[in-house]
Amino acid sequence: MRFNRRAETGFMEAIISMMAVTMVLSMYLVFVAASATGTDGGTGIDIRMLDIDVRDGYSLSEDYIAEFMEVNELSGIQVHVVIPFYDDDGITFVAGIAEGLVETERAITLVDYQDGRRVLAIVEVSTWR
Repeated sequence: MRFNRRAETGFMEAIISMMAVTMVLSMYLVFVAASATGTDGGTGIDIRMLDIDVRDGYSLSEDYIAEFMEVNELSGIQVHVVIPFYDDDGITFVAGIAEGLVETERAITLVDYQDGRRVLAIVEVSTWR
């Protein structure tokens, strides 16, 4: 840095110093936030294995849901699928009894839609133990 006669730095040097400090603090916060988040359970279901099909009405893999419920000893499961801008109400699939401890997981996935288009769908899965 260069100082003038009164031992003051210039505006450009002050801005660069501020940017450097901001960058270092931002990187620090990113690493702190990344290490603080973790996977603390969730439903454990693989959204891709649900095999959601919305071309001719809604359908999904009931065999996978039944197997998932049996393996994880669940009393019930609910899958809610919404396709924003195309079907805002969505559809809900329920299997089993919805009582007890509930865990919910939300994911976004691509599904095949009419006319060969692939659109985003929001899938929310709730499981009961």
